[in-house]
Amino acid sequence: MNHEARYLSSSVRSDVEEFLKELINQGLVVEA
Repeated sequence: MNHEARYLSSSVRSDVEEFLKELINQGLVVEA
């Protein structure tokens, strides 16, 4: 179960990073 949680966390983190990159590319977010 620990392994699954770690995998899920990593997957979610990747999705969030991709989402933020899209927003930055669209100029909706200013990269800090």
